[in-house]
Amino acid sequence: MLELERWVAAKFEEKVPGVTGEARIEVIANHDPVQLNQRGGKPMRLGNREFSKGLYCHANSRLNIVLPKAATRFEATVGIDSNEQTSGGRGSVTARLMTGEAVEWESDILREGMPPLEVVVNLGRVQEFSLVVNDGGDGISCDQFDWADARVTLEDGAVVWLGDLPLSPQTKGPFTNSLPFSFKFDGRRSQDLLRSWKIERTMLEIDDNRRERTITYSDPDSGLVVRWFGIEYRDFPVIEWTLSFRNNGAEDTPILSNILAIDSRFERDSDAEYVLHHHTGDLYTADSYEPHQETLSSRKTRTIANTGGRPTQSAFPYFNISAGNEGMIFVVSWAGQWSSNFLRDEENGLTLQAGQEVTHLRLHPGEEIRTPMIVLMFWNGNVLESQNLWRQWMIVHNIPRPGGKLPPLPQLAACSSHQFGEMIHANRDNQIFFVDRYLEEKLRLDYWWMDAGWYINKTGWPNTGTWEVDTARFPGGCGPLPTISMKKG
Repeated sequence: MLELERWVAAKFEEKVPGVTGEARIEVIANHDPVQLNQRGGKPMRLGNREFSKGLYCHANSRLNIVLPKAATRFEATVGIDSNEQTSGGRGSVTARLMTGEAVEWESDILREGMPPLEVVVNLGRVQEFSLVVNDGGDGISCDQFDWADARVTLEDGAVVWLGDLPLSPQTKGPFTNSLPFSFKFDGRRSQDLLRSWKIERTMLEIDDNRRERTITYSDPDSGLVVRWFGIEYRDFPVIEWTLSFRNNGAEDTPILSNILAIDSRFERDSDAEYVLHHHTGDLYTADSYEPHQETLSSRKTRTIANTGGRPTQSAFPYFNISAGNEGMIFVVSWAGQWSSNFLRDEENGLTLQAGQEVTHLRLHPGEEIRTPMIVLMFWNGNVLESQNLWRQWMIVHNIPRPGGKLPPLPQLAACSSHQFGEMIHANRDNQIFFVDRYLEEKLRLDYWWMDAGWYINKTGWPNTGTWEVDTARFPGGCGPLPTISMKKG
């Protein structure tokens, strides 16, 4: 959650703290790099137990832990990591936890294969402490140590997992307060315009786990109002947002173009290169939804876009970007044509760009448009864990709950599209006819599915239409259909 909090503070509040004063792990000493939440891309292992949270160190090691608030309790499962190098009892260390020069906890000599120790230390009320690992008196060979599931409880009851803290010194700088989107207005870049416009900020607590943030930029000359609307989640490391553009003036706006709902640079904190995980979209072919994994090496540019105006045709707008034991899931939520760019620079940065594929327009007085929604989920650990975290967020915050409850499984859905050209021939009467036929056969349906055959369309499915209900075929709109169906059971 710390990475999300830093990003939100920098972008919505323009607060850019340096490393000093931030929660972090200061590496005073360690043989080879400290690894967070992994060992060599795999879970840490103590005997036959695996751990995906914690710190992997190598004696002689000393880590200074700096916390955002005073902590009262430390917990971890510790021991020599069991792997191909240490197996057979190799490696010997002693470990300790210190506050200042005082030793609060210390182990006897530990060797690989010994039962892991469950460590619980009462910290009193400290904001800094040290984790120390020394060799067991026979040199440092194979002295690979896990502070597995290492965590502290802060005085306010919050739990901080040490593997989620940044390492210092680190290669990743703080997030800047540059806006994470861009566009051109009358040929000028938004970066050069917005901070001179009238700016209003609002924040609303939706509930215990969601916070709504809005920044509005108003151009006094043209009447253009740009609204950046985001929702910050506090039970998941997720932020989502959209942009809207409205003409509150009396005349047409100048040309609005090159709108990118996200145009933002990120940095990694490890030597591991960025890896882009993505999928082929749906083309009714054997490779539909095929997973792909490609390295984004220095100066590489990768563009991915859908085709045909359908959001998952040929490309899937869900991406997972990993760099060692950190990364983020990045999603373009749009029911039309979108495009995304992944721009790797020669340092440690990656710029993400995405939006509707082409924008070049004027807004008439009173007209308003919006961009695709952008969703970012920051993560620490590994790709598999991050995907499961994403699934949890989808279930908790996005799955519909009719009557306040998740629908029972399985669900039975039906449609008429295989019987005739639904896209242009569906109408109120034949849809009711097909619903009746299912009910006559005693097939109780949960959902009636229409494959978009409800809008004004004269040519067939390749035409994605106007997104307005064809009232000639559906008098009164689509609303009466579910009402009639529900009355029939």
